Amino acid sequence: MKVFENTHWSGDASQSTVYTQSPRRLPMASRPEDPLPIGGVNMRVTLLPLAGSDSILPGSIDDP
Repeated sequence: MKVFENTHWSGDASQSTVYTQSPRRLPMASRPEDPLPIGGVNMRVTLLPLAGSDSILPGSIDDP
């Protein structure tokens, strides 16, 4: 993304930064083997449960 070009947020495809390492260390985080399409662009992602008993949030977004 050009907005982050030449900044420490740009990330290098070959490097793992604190922005990717931290979420991956959370309980129940998962990383699919293959990139997922987001907005028509294949991206490597870390999936985090936000609802249900495995939620990483205090409480659940399902709770009123």
